[in-house]
Parts: sequence; structure tokens; C-alpha cells
Amino acid sequence: MKYQQFGIIVTDRCSAACKFCGWRCSPRNRGVISLELAKSAMDQAAAFGIRQRLGLTGGEALLYPELVAEILAYGKSAGFQAASIASNGFWGAWPREKIDRMLSQFEKNCDLICFSMDSFHAEYVPEQSVWNAATAAAEHGIRVSFSVADVCGERGAGPYLASLSEKALKHSYSLYPLERIGNAENLPEELFVKTLSREDEWGCPGGGLISVMWDGRVFPCCNPGIFDTDFALGSLQEHSLQELLSDSRGIKRLRILQDPKYFRELVKWAAGELQIEIPEKMTSACELCYRVFRSQERLESLEPGIDAIYQKMLLDYFFNPPEKKTP
Repeated sequence: MKYQQFGIIVTDRCSAACKFCGWRCSPRNRGVISLELAKSAMDQAAAFGIRQRLGLTGGEALLYPELVAEILAYGKSAGFQAASIASNGFWGAWPREKIDRMLSQFEKNCDLICFSMDSFHAEYVPEQSVWNAATAAAEHGIRVSFSVADVCGERGAGPYLASLSEKALKHSYSLYPLERIGNAENLPEELFVKTLSREDEWGCPGGGLISVMWDGRVFPCCNPGIFDTDFALGSLQEHSLQELLSDSRGIKRLRILQDPKYFRELVKWAAGELQIEIPEKMTSACELCYRVFRSQERLESLEPGIDAIYQKMLLDYFFNPPEKKTP
């Protein structure tokens, strides 16, 4: 199994406390990764061959700009080919001189900043702040992109984007469905955009990505719903990344998740044998993972199904090997 991207969740602290935040981030949180742990994680990832991209997120990683600068510089020396930061752009409200000082530390080691902006973030970060931050980043030679949470109704991506100033017309946006996890569990059910049905194919959109939390836990994903479950591969505080990515139980789960056919079989097995409720409509395949893997007890109950489906998967691959795939 080939991994290409490595994510570090720098902190669970944020300048905002958005109503939809799947991480339950807020200014009150104080979790932050140590530079020592971040360096060790990057060294281990690079040694394992995960060097295509390093991604830093939070929380709001840029609440700790000096730490981020050191992580980016070390990541480049460790062999990562590219690096990105996710941010809400709160720092666009700083004096321009302070913004330039920060970005000058990043520009040689970071090629992309992805800004989160939508009707929920707007309650904490004004549009002008985001544009100030994005403009400054671009002037420092750092590419920018924009990510927008989509919901139904007047707070959805469409009405929000239509309300932006003319500056917004120069940019493109990626949309993602808001999921009912974390703080969003308190939002009305009708707010969520549900386009995935039980009859569709389900596959893991995070395939090829490994993430390390600020506390050292390792996940095969970047979705906050999974970080709210017990679907961790383990912790770098206790095991090496090589050990965690070579563990047979983790390998079975990951390979099933990344193949839509077998992931579907596992979900059906869980619904029948464990009576796990699978709704008619869902926001994404990530919601399925959240429902299926949310507790250690659930994971243990799934083991017989995982073993049986993995054996079937190996036999299918042996007799009908797909092109450019290995089990």
C-alpha cells in the first residue's frame, strides 16, 4: 500500500469556535504538537517513503507561526517535495509588516495556503481579512486556494459565494459537505447536504494520506469525524510509524476501506451482524466510517467481518488481479 501525503494536525486551538467544527476547536483549547514530535514524525514518514506532500492544519496552525516555520523548514530538509498550510485567514487583520514577516519565513518551504471561508467562518473572520491574507501570500509566491463548507438553505455555499465582493470572482473554490460531527451534531438535520445513497459505491477519499495528531495519534485520514472515533492506528508516543503501518489489523482495515467494493461489503456486514444503522442518504463516505468505527468496542466487534472480507479480497485479487493494484 503506497502512501503519498503526510498531515500534521499542529493544534486543536483555533481563533474561532465555529458552530459546524468537526474538531470542536476553540480559542480555549491548548493542545499543540511539540517540535521534537513533529520532527520525529516527519523523519519516520520520509523514511517510509511518504514524501510527496506535507500538510499542516489545526485548529488554526498559524496561531503558532514560529513553530509552523520550523516544521516547514525541517520538512523540506527531510525530503518532502511540497508543503501546504490550511488556515482561516485570521492573520489578514494584522498590520501588513507583521504579515510579511511571517510569510517570509514560509515562502521557500510552502507552496500552498488553503483558506477556509464560508458562512460559518465569516462569523469570526471577516471577508476582508481573508483577502488581505490571500493577497499577501500570493505576493510572496505562495499559491492560494479556498475551501467552502456546503449546507442546505441560505447558509449554503451558493448564497455565501454570491454575497462576496467582486474580488471573489478571481478565484475558484472547492466545496465539501458539512458533516454532522463535533459541534455540528447540534445543528438541525435538514441543514446537511446528503447526496450519497446506500446504493452508491463508497470509497475512502483519503487514500494515500497519513495524519499525525498533535498528541501523537496516527490516523489514515484527515476527516475530523474519524479523529472523533477510535480508528487510530496507534500513537507515535508508543510505537514507530513503521510498526503502525505494518500492523496486520491496520493493513486489513485500510485495504478494505480503499476499495469501494469491499468497503461496501464491510458496511453491509456491520449493518446485518452488528445492527449498525446505515441511513438511506448520507453526506459522504466519511460519515460511514464515523458510524462504523466510532468506538473500540465496535472495532473489536468488526474483526470477524474484516477477516472474512479481507480473505475474500485476497482471493479475488489473486484470481482476478486488477491492473496496477496490489492487495
